[in-house]
Amino acid sequence: MRQDERQGEPAMNPIRRKWTTLCVTRRYCSNWGRLWLSRVWGGFYRGEVRLRSGLTIQPASELARSWGEIFEPAIADVYGIRGMPPPDVIWDIGANIGSFSCVAGKAFPSARILAFEPDESALKAMKKNLDANGVRNVTIVPHPVTKDGRNVEFVGTGASGSANIYGTGAGLTLKSRVPTVPDISQVQRLFIKLDCEGAEGEIAEWVCDHLGELPRKLRLVAECHPWCPVPVETTKDRLMAAGLTAQIAVRFGEVYLEAERNWH
Repeated sequence: MRQDERQGEPAMNPIRRKWTTLCVTRRYCSNWGRLWLSRVWGGFYRGEVRLRSGLTIQPASELARSWGEIFEPAIADVYGIRGMPPPDVIWDIGANIGSFSCVAGKAFPSARILAFEPDESALKAMKKNLDANGVRNVTIVPHPVTKDGRNVEFVGTGASGSANIYGTGAGLTLKSRVPTVPDISQVQRLFIKLDCEGAEGEIAEWVCDHLGELPRKLRLVAECHPWCPVPVETTKDRLMAAGLTAQIAVRFGEVYLEAERNWH
């Protein structure tokens, strides 16, 4: 199945995609003009992204390189948190500079948010963004996440700040071990956001294997990457076999997997 045949957003040609991106940016950002010019001329504007909601997000590098880390989770809301039922706990796995955690923290001030991010430069940027927006309900966990808590090698993959545990790029590496996930047996509603550069397949496997320990109301949304060892169709089938509803969608040219149980 081609990406443009999946459920969700119809396939876009490059011009239409740029126009749609501009329209969404204009709708949700007060400084959309400067942001858009920075996409055309990288050095035009290096400042913060100002959302009409009052949030501000400072990129870790010039916007021409790090745009996706802000646009997708904070502006385009590809994880679908606008208007969704308030979760008790949110796991932001692959938090990067904290764009999603900032938006989720402001939208759901009573929720407990765990932001998993192992990259040191991204961690510094995330702390600044959380502090700048007065978001206090986020706990940062400076570790990558795997299904079995094994030691991994974390490899930076480029100037945008992305990195993964599968060695698909070059850069500085570190060794880390995943901490034990806190007890959530009394939680009613859990939202899991995954943007973990290929680890989404094995984390979804972990979810399937531990459904009995997870809240009755559960929703998972993952950005899916072509280098993930577990194909997205396989992950979808496994989630459905475990009793969740699941679908694959394409948004702004990226593939996402959505799964839920008793969410509404």
